Amino acid sequence: MDKIAALLPSSVTKDGSVKIAAAAYAPAVVAPSSGSKVPSGWDADLMTAAADVLGVKADYVMIPFDGIITGLQAERYNAAVGDIGINDDRLKSVSFVLNHTTRDLFVVPTDSKVPDTVETATDACGLSVGVLLGSQEAGFATSAKADCKAAGKDLTIKTFQDQATVNLAVAQGRVDANLTDEGTAGLLLEKSPGKFKTVEVPFVPVLPTGFAFPNNDDTAKITEAFAAAINHLIETGEYDKITAKYFKDGDEGKVDKAEVYSTTVTGAKTSTK
Repeated sequence: MDKIAALLPSSVTKDGSVKIAAAAYAPAVVAPSSGSKVPSGWDADLMTAAADVLGVKADYVMIPFDGIITGLQAERYNAAVGDIGINDDRLKSVSFVLNHTTRDLFVVPTDSKVPDTVETATDACGLSVGVLLGSQEAGFATSAKADCKAAGKDLTIKTFQDQATVNLAVAQGRVDANLTDEGTAGLLLEKSPGKFKTVEVPFVPVLPTGFAFPNNDDTAKITEAFAAAINHLIETGEYDKITAKYFKDGDEGKVDKAEVYSTTVTGAKTSTK
């Protein structure tokens, strides 16, 4: 592991810690409790384990999801976690190390008349959809709304500051559906048995997600280091152990290799398309 740790730039190693922005988005990131400063969840646990491989401490700061990208751009943090989707728009501003993939679903009340599958964006017209502010889901909902408008119809989007409030909104009937990833959907169904069901949304693509990093002079080094650390966790089986804690029905989003996505790092993937 010393060879992997040596990949980290001196700007990080001099302090012995990595300052990480973390947005609560269970089961990826669960806010710390009982006096702890360290969040749990598969994404947070992976970050903590990767930092350990690299010989530094993971120093977390809990922030709203919609503050992650701007916080990294301002270089207030060395990295960020929160089941952050990798997309071409975000790649204009920050870089990523792939650590997972996910797909989205609608979560609706069990007595909802929404069909079991919403094949196209225009099939969602007429619904009110709750999404997390700043999330990829908010972007997909906005795109669907444009498609509905072009078809002479409408789709209502309601944004919320945190995922727990989105969940509450669908439970209280303030929105027809909660557009969220399958991990969050599964956790909601598990914690509220019999109250909700999921609806397939094939018009939303499978989403790569990962640790996010600011674009600066050290981006190439820090992304190489964290990619190597994640690959070490995959090779040792620790990656499987961490993700298995949070996906009871199996984890279809596990990756075989961590890869760097960046428009500033030579040799990195520059697009998800």
